[in-house]
Amino acid sequence: MSEVVLTLRQAPPQRLDVSALSLPALAALDATRIAALPLRLGNASVAAGELFQANICLRLEATFQDSRHAEWALWQLGTNAEALAPQWLRTSLRNRAAALATCYGDSP
Repeated sequence: MSEVVLTLRQAPPQRLDVSALSLPALAALDATRIAALPLRLGNASVAAGELFQANICLRLEATFQDSRHAEWALWQLGTNAEALAPQWLRTSLRNRAAALATCYGDSP
């Protein structure tokens, strides 16, 4: 299932009409096209990207053959994926990232 997250960059100075950001309209668009949608800010028209940061996430549920496979698969995706559950997998990935960060610390 895809998820669109719109984060308001700052409070708008005038009344903002967000009717162009309806769910049916957003469902068919990528982040670039969402950012280009025209919104009404007072009497002016502004692009949604000027007011919102748009992120599109794909939420998946996956089954792996074992815990090592799950950790390997998520690790390969780097920052392009986040394990939401189970907690042991989140902890394992965090510990692995911390060990790598220590390895590449300030001193060569």
